[in-house]
Amino acid sequence: MSFRLCCVIAAVTVASAFPAQAQIGFILGRNGAKLSAEDMATIRGSVRQVLTSKQVGTTETWTASGNARGETTLSRIFESDGEPCGEVRIVIRRPERETPYNINFCRSSDGQWLIAP
Repeated sequence: MSFRLCCVIAAVTVASAFPAQAQIGFILGRNGAKLSAEDMATIRGSVRQVLTSKQVGTTETWTASGNARGETTLSRIFESDGEPCGEVRIVIRRPERETPYNINFCRSSDGQWLIAP
């Protein structure tokens, strides 16, 4: 196993112990996306909206500070360990590139949406 792959696995394992807010920031930032706290709040809000819609295909468009914009789409609904889950596609667009992310979230017993391992 390569050193890089080991680092990614370790980082994902550590990130899974934190609340979804920290997890999303870690995941979206790993490809060099420089997002402010306000940007992250906007993206988290869009994730919450599409997950609570429970309708595959629901899309929220958003504009972040600076030149980033994008959309968040509920791609799939499923269950894991009896908890409702959804696969969410987040696309961040900047003039120089477009970066897609597919992230699974599951609702915990206390109602929070957390990134699923």
